Amino acid sequence: MTSQIRAAIKHISNSIKINPLKKSRLKNYVLLRQSMFAYLREKGYSYPEIGEIFNMNHTTVFHSLSNKGSVRENAYNEIVAKVFDQFLDKETPKFLTVEYRPKWLTVFKQRGYACEVCGFDDIVEVHHIDKSLGGRIDNLRVVCPNCHAKIHAGMMFFKS
Repeated sequence: MTSQIRAAIKHISNSIKINPLKKSRLKNYVLLRQSMFAYLREKGYSYPEIGEIFNMNHTTVFHSLSNKGSVRENAYNEIVAKVFDQFLDKETPKFLTVEYRPKWLTVFKQRGYACEVCGFDDIVEVHHIDKSLGGRIDNLRVVCPNCHAKIHAGMMFFKS
């Protein structure tokens, strides 16, 4: 499915001469990316999946879509929907790739449903402290997307 999305992005890029994969803060680039993010979210893709397609952190995708007004009034919505509908399967089941992880429920019950760093409780994720230790319960922490991104960027650490 990712190859179909990339083909659609390339088609749009060639037709309107704006490459949404280019890391630019110019308004047209931002609006085009935002329109694509919104379309893919509507089709059931998760923030991390969209981030992976665009080579961006999932929190960038989340924050881009948090301004609902600019998403609704985006001039690129029509062309993005038209091209993506041509390239993607018509029946994309919502949340096809989201996996149910019972171990995470155990972590949430033990540690709570709020970020262990800042206390944010609207959207939380599970972070592996040490990848080599795998999914052991004592190796998992509940964090919000912002703190999770800071941890992976090396700006924050958990004490052992």
